[in-house]
Amino acid sequence: SEMGGKEDKLKLAPQLTGQLMVADGVVTLFGGFKGNYNANDYATIVYENPFVSPDANVKSSFYGIDLHAGLKGNFSASTSFTTKVDYSFFNDEHFYANRSFVVSPANGVDDSSNFVNIFEPIYDDGTLLKVAGELNIEPNDRLNLRLSGVYYGWELENEEKAWHRPDVEFGFFGRYKVNSSLMVHANLSVLGKRYAKEPELV
Repeated sequence: SEMGGKEDKLKLAPQLTGQLMVADGVVTLFGGFKGNYNANDYATIVYENPFVSPDANVKSSFYGIDLHAGLKGNFSASTSFTTKVDYSFFNDEHFYANRSFVVSPANGVDDSSNFVNIFEPIYDDGTLLKVAGELNIEPNDRLNLRLSGVYYGWELENEEKAWHRPDVEFGFFGRYKVNSSLMVHANLSVLGKRYAKEPELV
């Protein structure tokens, strides 16, 4: 719920999930729906983007309906997989826009310039289609490899793009246990194309 504003609002976010074993120990089908209320504050925004303006007006985001379905299972004793599709409806999700300033000419010289080195959150409603997959390979108790990927399909009511949000993400994780006291980890993350909003001069 939201309290302390001009009008108190009660927002419900129900959850219902289930799964069906299609092939015992091989493939399981799962799905359901849920809601989520992300209680954002300035600290959470700064953790995500440390260059946010200190006068940012921070709102919480609400995902009233999030439908999801997927498959999980095993190709073999050492290889497992998960695939998942989410389709959600949201209000007040935040994105980032560069804020610019015009510097007044000094000493009568017209050398004004724009600075876009801080951000401010902007908010919009819309829908999000998210398609994700993960492949986990663990041939023995010493080696573990994981590949993952996510596609994001944003549809917004007002904004042209989901500013500074990637359209795809890929990840690789590797772990190798050399001996009982030494373990080596490796991570690689790749982000897809992102867009920046043309700033308005203030």
